[in-house]
Amino acid sequence: MNYIKEINAFYDLMELEPLSASAVNLWHTLLHINNKARWMMEFTVNKYSS
Repeated sequence: MNYIKEINAFYDLMELEPLSASAVNLWHTLLHINNKARWMMEFTVNKYSS
């Protein structure tokens, strides 16, 4: 997965369908956690991850 392409695609979509600040923060947090997990197709997050 290309981290920069994902971020750019996310913000391109945000221009059409804005999200709340909390939703944007959640998306970035999940992207970061999946990056640390080496881009697994599925991953589990506990409340103490990151």
